[in-house]
Parts: sequence; C-alpha cells; structure tokens
Amino acid sequence: MGQAMSFASRVHSIIGLIARALDIVRVLGLFLVATVSMWLFETAERLLSRMKKSRQ
Repeated sequence: MGQAMSFASRVHSIIGLIARALDIVRVLGLFLVATVSMWLFETAERLLSRMKKSRQ
C-alpha cells in the first residue's frame, strides 16, 4: 500500500511540474507574440512612411 501511495504522489508531482512548465511556456509565448506583433507594426509604419515620402 505504501508503495502505491508513493507512486501516486510521484505521478502527482510530475503532473504539477508539467503544469508549471506549460504555464511558463504560455507566458513566454504571449511575450513572444506581443514582441513580434509590435515589431511588425513598427515595420509596417516605417514602410508606409517611406511610401508616402517617395510619392511626394
């Protein structure tokens, strides 16, 4: 019985570690998406301003 409990607690701790790792991945993914979208927005603004300057 004791061995079964230790196995269950080991599985529980592994699941906890996986959940924590997924949280970290989600936060990093959101940060990456925000950074890339800001960079794309700035690049698009720069390209639009260049196009306006070339038309004048």
